Amino acid sequence: MEHPPSGTVTFLFTDIAGSTRRWQDEPESMAALLAEHDAILRDEIERHEGHLFKHTGDGVAAAFPAASGMCTLVIDPSGTLDSAATTDSRISELYSLAPGTLR
Repeated sequence: MEHPPSGTVTFLFTDIAGSTRRWQDEPESMAALLAEHDAILRDEIERHEGHLFKHTGDGVAAAFPAASGMCTLVIDPSGTLDSAATTDSRISELYSLAPGTLR
């Protein structure tokens, strides 16, 4: 989505669980994992009609014009986010969802 949605939207916030420790213990592998993670999230958010508006270090913030697009992304039965974004089984993704209004 080229332009951010307006009106009532659903926000998605993501975070890689345990990333601080991982950065300390394995900075090189974490850098590679984060690059893969960000690319997949960016593509999947766009594919589900969302607008990525902020990177938060090891996560993102995005807005969706309809909750259904965001829910489909997070609950995707193909597991795109969980399997592709976390090729390292020691990484798990945390999601937070919130409704809101953009003007």
